[in-house]
Amino acid sequence: GGIALGKMSLTPASEFARTHPYLVAKRESLPQTEQVISPTSAEIYDEFVKNTALKVLQGTTKSMSYSPVDAFVNFATLAYFSSDYISSSLLAMFGNPTKEDLADAVYEITYAVGTPTKYEQRYYGQDKPISKENGGYSANSLWTGNCPLKGDEEGKRNIETLMKRFLTSIIEETPTEESIVKWLKACLPDGYEIPKLSVPDGTDAAMVSSYFLKIDNDNAEYDYQDYKSGNHHMPYTFNGKTIQSDYLSETSWQGTSYYDSDSLIGGGYLGVSFFLPKAEEANPNSILQEVVEQTYETKRAAFYSIKVPYFTIDDQHIDLLERVYNPYCDAHLGIMQKLFLYEMELIKLEQHSKVNLDYDGFTSSSVTIASLVETSAEMGDNISIEVNRPFVFRSNKTVKQSDGEYAILPTCIGVVFDPAYQAK
Repeated sequence: GGIALGKMSLTPASEFARTHPYLVAKRESLPQTEQVISPTSAEIYDEFVKNTALKVLQGTTKSMSYSPVDAFVNFATLAYFSSDYISSSLLAMFGNPTKEDLADAVYEITYAVGTPTKYEQRYYGQDKPISKENGGYSANSLWTGNCPLKGDEEGKRNIETLMKRFLTSIIEETPTEESIVKWLKACLPDGYEIPKLSVPDGTDAAMVSSYFLKIDNDNAEYDYQDYKSGNHHMPYTFNGKTIQSDYLSETSWQGTSYYDSDSLIGGGYLGVSFFLPKAEEANPNSILQEVVEQTYETKRAAFYSIKVPYFTIDDQHIDLLERVYNPYCDAHLGIMQKLFLYEMELIKLEQHSKVNLDYDGFTSSSVTIASLVETSAEMGDNISIEVNRPFVFRSNKTVKQSDGEYAILPTCIGVVFDPAYQAK
């Protein structure tokens, strides 16, 4: 069961929405002034970032990125709809808010961060501004496969909460790499590249959250010509060697903010902040905690310039089960218990992503997948029963009680010796 909140816009490339009735409607871009969240939601999200980003990134010896937005939605969904033990364990990573405050935070963050922003851009020599769209887009889905959802009143309320407050579509299909990509293509706006995904064989159900960020470079044509020239580069040194890297740059004499502390210096471009250790030989891990916790100072510069190398981080697969989930919770059974009729087990929780910065601008694509299996058929011995001798039988009627629980009432009980029915 569930309430269809709206059909996705069909595209020529996809008929996905036509055959899946429980899809949350695609969100249109909003003016930036309408993207507002409460202080409580901001604090919940900030706590999550502080408690997870270091677990993911600290100690890495290779390029690596982490997208907290889709991870936030995924973990929040697990915390809200799982068993009480799992919920209480996972709520700690959000700063122990109430479950209702957590649901509000997911809703507000999804609209504020996961909905593209409309703005007006006026270029030199133009009479009228051009309407442009920047920002992120998030889409969430629960894939149920052949696993039935709860059909009682509480189950229906939780399904409605999943769709209306967690903005999550319910897809009655087995999750695979191909099917998830098909869904993403059906609901994402144009211009977002989907990272390479991985779903374990035997996955019965999955909670999938995603976040796609695209920040266009207004000087793309100019920077592309620089790139094509082959002589626009700066030296970039790593692991004891130096390469020539193309770059984006900005210079300002109008007073611009930058970041400073005893151990780091940083600045921003294209809405992205970049931080360097002040000690040239220092590992960037040495300043990671300062960056995550934002303990540096923001200062003002009368003159400001920055050069940022083109970079790409492709086809990442981060194990969030081992790095983030397990440090908070040792239970994998009872996951999404408030939605599924039978007991489910979390077998994998992974983020798949890619990041790129070049003349076109900055893009980040990330999909977090919590893979589930149904355990009801595997919790005990394998049993095969053949009723081939005298037996007892009983028929039942399930009736709702005034306290909201359900009673199983026998309506017929009997004993059979001779079935009095001879095969012809």
